[in-house]
Amino acid sequence: AAQEHEAKNRHKKQKEKKEDKEKKNRGDRYGGNPEDKLLKEQYERRVAELEKEVKASSESRRELAEQVESQKRSMDETQHLNEIAKQLQMQMAREKAELEAAKQRIQTERSHLEDMRSKHELQVKHAKADLDNAKVQARIAKDKASAHWQIAEERGQV
Repeated sequence: AAQEHEAKNRHKKQKEKKEDKEKKNRGDRYGGNPEDKLLKEQYERRVAELEKEVKASSESRRELAEQVESQKRSMDETQHLNEIAKQLQMQMAREKAELEAAKQRIQTERSHLEDMRSKHELQVKHAKADLDNAKVQARIAKDKASAHWQIAEERGQV
């Protein structure tokens, strides 16, 4: 739209320049009035000033459009980065939850293994006590058998 507007302005100015040139030529041909020439010069200077202003305005408008486009790209990039950051935060939260669940499973397994170890130690303790008791019973039985054997020998039964 801005380019169309500039093109129309350019066309209009070219047409005005052409008309001004034709008027100038006519005035010179017929010995134009000095006041007309002065007005014409003032007019031409004013047209030149206006053309400079239009050119500067167009340049300024173009620069502003570039700035707007640059800011839009920057905003798009920022939005994209924010989306990535949001996804990373969600992923971190999931991984943290998974880590906590794994820690809990490890703690549960550790407690279970500790319970099993305690039971095993208790079983070993009982087995040792049973073994010691069996040894004592065996010694008593041996001593009894030995005593019976000795009594039997003394009575001459053997």
